[in-house]
Amino acid sequence: MGLGKLHNVLVSLIIPVYNVEKYLSRCLDSAVNQTFKDIEIIIVNDGSTDNSLSIINDYAQRDSRIRVINQENRGLGEARNAGINIAVGEYIAFMDSDDWMDLYFIERMYKIAKEKDADIVISKHAKVIEGVGIFPSMRYLKPGVISGDEALRKIVSDSGIQSFAWDKLYKRTLFTLHNIRYPKGIYFEDMATTFKLFYYADKVAIINDCLYYYFQRKTGISKKHDPKRVFDNITAVAMIREFLEKEGVFENYIREYQYLCLKMIFVAIFNLVVIYRSTGEPGMISSIHHSLKAINSLMLVNKQERGNRQNSGIA
Repeated sequence: MGLGKLHNVLVSLIIPVYNVEKYLSRCLDSAVNQTFKDIEIIIVNDGSTDNSLSIINDYAQRDSRIRVINQENRGLGEARNAGINIAVGEYIAFMDSDDWMDLYFIERMYKIAKEKDADIVISKHAKVIEGVGIFPSMRYLKPGVISGDEALRKIVSDSGIQSFAWDKLYKRTLFTLHNIRYPKGIYFEDMATTFKLFYYADKVAIINDCLYYYFQRKTGISKKHDPKRVFDNITAVAMIREFLEKEGVFENYIREYQYLCLKMIFVAIFNLVVIYRSTGEPGMISSIHHSLKAINSLMLVNKQERGNRQNSGIA
């Protein structure tokens, strides 16, 4: 189907696609077979060079709810943005193209959103490691409704609520009224974005149903130790602080933010050491040093303190 506007769309499901021909049918089957039918399925082919576009077109011919965007490769964030820009549903959900959803995902999430008048609904998810098995998330949040402020504290500190785009349902107006879009060209684009949606949310509903399956390919495990991922993670953490400072509320979330930075120190050191041990690249030692300095600077409470540290050569 083309990009014509659909009628009676309550939820827009956005699926960015890039070179996933091996897994794409499983993903799209879980989309078109959702028990909740009043949806549009926006599939953004982000410059795939394999057979993904042919698979997408085949599904689009068989299901009139599918809208296809075909663009040059711009990355995951820009693919999601393309879908957001044409979405018409009251709510938006995301699915990555090698993952899949429980067939009740949208029905369950939409029902809770309407019953609780929630701006965001969060479900549990499971990690599926290729060739290994399924591992439900061990994080526990009490089911119910919490304020946007409480949810924001949990997501900023990465405690209980994670910044993944895909295990949530969002009111579309959170994106449109506040012009929220994903950043270009970085990993951890969801970490740099999802918290903003929580900042503007009044009510967040939590359910403990495991409704989303996050698939980790064998090739994806090695990519986790890409130096760019480490540095982009730090960039995303910096973007959180920048936004909160711009809104004049950073001091309200200092404890949560510093806790996040402490976690990032361990993550950055671990990944860079793994890279160093596997490649022997001497530049990794310098990268570890610069990463620690960058995170340390982000942890400082105010700009004057950060400036003093930088001028003294400590940060």
